[in-house]
Amino acid sequence: FNSGFGSVGAAYGVRAWARFDGNSSSGTPSGGNVSSFTRTATGNFTINMTTAMPDTNYAVAGLASQSCLVRGDNVDLASSTTAIKIEVTSGNGAAFANADEIHIMVAR
Repeated sequence: FNSGFGSVGAAYGVRAWARFDGNSSSGTPSGGNVSSFTRTATGNFTINMTTAMPDTNYAVAGLASQSCLVRGDNVDLASSTTAIKIEVTSGNGAAFANADEIHIMVAR
């Protein structure tokens, strides 16, 4: 891939993205390569992918409204090739929260 910056290198694309209302307990988010989401507890969500990733070597980035933060995998959140688990917390990270808008993308 030649991006016009003087070098040729590998390009890594967004494999999935989603936008949904965290106040809903479940549903079909807007996005690509996502089939559904489920709120498993306050501020805890599982996003299911339509087409599985080849492995779990991917990165998840996210944003949430209302001064909330999106956190991805940690020891307690085991994502897989077919489902991404995220947590949404208040702006200072002290409490879990259901934000009005949650946006995530998966790159590999």
